[in-house]
Amino acid sequence: MASALNYHFVQLVGPDSRKLRIHPQIRERLNWKPRDVLSPIISLYCILGENASFLHSLKADARSFKISLFRGISVMILNRQRDLVAPSDASLFVNMVEALQNYHTPSANVKEAIKKVNGDLRLLDADTLSAIEALLSLEEDVPEEFLDPVMATIMLDPVRMETTSKKIVDRRVIMAHLMNDERDPFSRKPLKESDLVPADELRTKIYAWIADKVKL
Repeated sequence: MASALNYHFVQLVGPDSRKLRIHPQIRERLNWKPRDVLSPIISLYCILGENASFLHSLKADARSFKISLFRGISVMILNRQRDLVAPSDASLFVNMVEALQNYHTPSANVKEAIKKVNGDLRLLDADTLSAIEALLSLEEDVPEEFLDPVMATIMLDPVRMETTSKKIVDRRVIMAHLMNDERDPFSRKPLKESDLVPADELRTKIYAWIADKVKL
């Protein structure tokens, strides 16, 4: 998602954007308005921009990410030079650009935090867990068995739904699901928190893989 947004953002506001300029008569006939394409992209940045994992993915995109382009659009929005976004999105985008400029990959802090809990990621706070997910978000070789089958995210606390489908899911994901629907999302059978059994062997394998990736 991040790399796709960056690519189209650069095409619309970067040096090659002049290639999109066409004769006024043709533009009118085609109803071609680049701004109408740019505005929803900026809105998506606003929606996703508060997520640390998303910011990490944006800055890690070596092909298309250029902070200067984000700063330029941010200035235009602040000065109201272009009607690019809804007023409600303006401050969100400006804040996201500021966060991008100040964002640093949290690898050192993550390593220290993992060491403090002796490698048991279940004991980490939510911010550190988000940082770990950010570091791993661009990994392309994640074993499928490590991914939660509902959200396709790396399972940090895998549990087996022993009394129902017996599928392994991430505890955070299934607990969020059970708040709204007390049924196994696969078998649709009744499911309680007490039915969840820790998948310790798989968790050990996942933690070893994460330790290798963050170079502990």
